Amino acid sequence: MALYGELLESGAALPVETKARALLRHGVCSRETGNSDREFADYSAVINLAGAPTELVVKARLNRSVCFDRQGDHDNVLAEISAVMGLPGATAEQLAWAHFRRGDYLSKKGDIDSAIVDYSAVIDSPGSNVELSTVARFNRGVCMGKKGEIDKAIANYSAVIDQPGVITEDLAMALVNRGICYAKKQDFDKAIADLDAVIVLPDATTEHLARARLNRGVAFRQKGDHDKALADFDAVIALPGAPADIVEDAREQRRKSERRIGHQTTAESISMKRRGG
Repeated sequence: MALYGELLESGAALPVETKARALLRHGVCSRETGNSDREFADYSAVINLAGAPTELVVKARLNRSVCFDRQGDHDNVLAEISAVMGLPGATAEQLAWAHFRRGDYLSKKGDIDSAIVDYSAVIDSPGSNVELSTVARFNRGVCMGKKGEIDKAIANYSAVIDQPGVITEDLAMALVNRGICYAKKQDFDKAIADLDAVIVLPDATTEHLARARLNRGVAFRQKGDHDKALADFDAVIALPGAPADIVEDAREQRRKSERRIGHQTTAESISMKRRGG
C-alpha cells in the first residue's frame, strides 16, 4: 500500500493509465486495512480521471458499488452498476458481472421480475463463465420460486444439478431447493430423493446436511410418516455445528409433528369410542 501511496503523492506527472491503476490498487489496499473512506475516494478518483481506460473505470465503479452495499445504500449500488452497463467499451465479461450484481440487488429490493431479466442476461452472455452462469441459474430458480412458478424453478435447479463438474456447494443447495419445490407440488417421493442425495454427498457441509434433514422431515410428515419426520428433526437438533436458526426450525417442526400426532391419536380414540358405543 505504501508504494502506491508514495507514487500518488510524489507529484510526478504520471501517465493516466498508470495513475488509474495506482488509485485502483490503493483503494483495494485501503479496504484491506479498514480505511473505507480512503477506499471510496480512490475509486471515485479513478471514475473522475479524464482519459482513464474503460476497463479500470468499470472496476472502480463495481468496487464502489460494494462500498455502497456495505453502507446499505442499494439505490447507489444499482446506480453504479447501471453506469457500468452504459459505458462504451465495457467487455462482455464485465457486463455479465454487472448484470449478475444488479440481479442480486434487485432481488434484495424485491424487484423479482427485473432480477430474473438480469440473471437471464448473465446466462445468455458470451462473457459469462461456467461458475457465474451456474450461480445465475440457481438465483433465477430462487426468483421463480418466489413468484410461485414452481416448474420453472425446478427447471433452473435441474440445470445446475446436471451441470458437468458442478461444485458441491451449488449441487447441494440446488438439490435442497428442488426438493422443497417437489414437496410444494406434493411429489414427496421426488422431494425425499433429492434430499437423500444431499445427505450422502461426501463433501456436504454441516449446513447442507441440516437443511436437507430439516426439509426431509417436513416431507415425511406431509406423507404421514411421523416417525421418520421426528427422527430427521431430532438429527438436526443433535447435529454438532448446525446453524442455530435451522436448529430452532427443527424444534418448531418437531413440536408441530407432535401436535399432529396428538390430534390423530385423539381422533382415533373418539372414533373407537363411537364404534364401541
